[in-house]
Amino acid sequence: MYIINYFSHVHKNTPKIQEQTLVFALIQKDIQLFWPRFFRYATLHEGEQMPIHYQEAAYLYGHLEHEVDISGMPFDQERIINRYASFDQATQQLLAQGMTPQQVGEATKSTFGDTFWWFYFFCRDIHSY
Repeated sequence: MYIINYFSHVHKNTPKIQEQTLVFALIQKDIQLFWPRFFRYATLHEGEQMPIHYQEAAYLYGHLEHEVDISGMPFDQERIINRYASFDQATQQLLAQGMTPQQVGEATKSTFGDTFWWFYFFCRDIHSY
């Protein structure tokens, strides 16, 4: 965890190092740490396709906190916007049926386990060893 925490706080303009700081911010699920690194990544990689998990995190965090205006961000309609709507609907329905969060995580893992959203809500007790 020391290494993850250390590298998530590094400030360099080297694209590879900056990308690692963003990855470590994602692992920590730290919204305030994420945004500066996300915008720095976007600046350093201008004109390149934004990796899907970075888009997923920005979309989720934009909806959770409403501190960053994500309305103008070019999210992939099918892979981000529509899929997040499906994820949100599925999890809300399962919770409304009385499932625990752990049960919802297991029930949605096969469909959404490859997303940052699933990781954020259902992946707990991450060990770094």
